[in-house]
Amino acid sequence: MTTVRGHRRFRIVGALLALLVLAAVALAYVGWVGSEKAIHPPAPTEVPRVTDYRLTLQEVSFSSRDGTRLAGWFIAAPTGVRQAPTVVLLHGYGGQKEELLPHAQYLSAQGYNLLLFDFRARGASGGNAVTVGALERGDALGALDYLGQRGDIDMKRVGLQGGSMGAAVAVMVAADDPRVAGVIAEAPFKDVPTEVSGSFERRIGLPAFPFAPITVWIAELRAGTRIDDVSPIRAVPHLEGRPLLVIDDERDTAIAPGSAKAVFEAAREPKRYYLAPGAAHGRGHRDAGSAFDAQVIDFWRGVFGP
Repeated sequence: MTTVRGHRRFRIVGALLALLVLAAVALAYVGWVGSEKAIHPPAPTEVPRVTDYRLTLQEVSFSSRDGTRLAGWFIAAPTGVRQAPTVVLLHGYGGQKEELLPHAQYLSAQGYNLLLFDFRARGASGGNAVTVGALERGDALGALDYLGQRGDIDMKRVGLQGGSMGAAVAVMVAADDPRVAGVIAEAPFKDVPTEVSGSFERRIGLPAFPFAPITVWIAELRAGTRIDDVSPIRAVPHLEGRPLLVIDDERDTAIAPGSAKAVFEAAREPKRYYLAPGAAHGRGHRDAGSAFDAQVIDFWRGVFGP
C-alpha cells in the first residue's frame, strides 16, 4: 500500500513539474515572439515617394551617440542655410524617413532647413534593434551633433518635431539638451511600460500579466536597454521654458487613451495643445490637412520668428 501511494505521489509531482515546465516554455515562447515583434517591426508597406515632392535632398550620414551609423537627408532652406532656422523631423515606431516627406514639403516652403533621418535599425541606417526610444535618444542627439559640426547652422534656432516614438524622443532629448529651442510632439505616449501593457490587450488579445513583463525582460536583454527609462511624461517638465506643442490625434487608437493629453498636462508653460480633428495616430497632416499645417507653422513662427 505504501509503495502504491508513493508511486501515486511521484506521478502527481511529476505531472505538476511537467505542467510547470510547459507553462514556463509557453511564457518564454510568447515573450520571445513578442520581443521579436517589438525590436524588429516590419517595414511599412506604403511610404511616400521622393519623386512626388519638390525637394532637393542632400544625402548625409552621421553617428549616433553609441557609434551606430545613421542615414539621412538634409534639405536646405530656399533662402539659404545660414539665414534659416532648422527643424529636425523624427519618424515614428516602425517607420522610416520617407514618411516625413509630407512634413518636409510644407516646412521647406516656409523657409526652414530640415534634417530627416532613419532611426537605428530602420531604412538605410545601421543598428540591430528598435528600442522604442531608449537608444533612439542617442540617435537624435547624434543628429544635433551633426548639425553643430556642419558650421553653417544657427544652433540657437534648432527645433525637434516628431510623431509617435519620434514625439517621445523629441521630448526626452529636449529635456536634456539646451540646444533644442522648441518641440512639436504629435501623438506621444506617456511611457513604454504603459504602452506595452496596453498593446498586449489591444493588439494581441492576451492579458498584460504575465506576458508583458516577460516580453519586456527578454526585449531588454536582447537590445541591451532599460525601457523603464523611456518616459516622456517624466521628461516633459524639464523643458526649462522652451515652447512645446502637443498634438493629439482625435482618432488615435494606437496608444493608450489620454496619453498625449497627459504629456501636455505634465508640461510647464509655454505650451500649446491641438486636437487634430479626425486624425488617426500620427496622421494629423494627412487627415486634418491645412488646419494641422497651420498649427505647426504658427508654432514654429512663434519659436523662431517670421
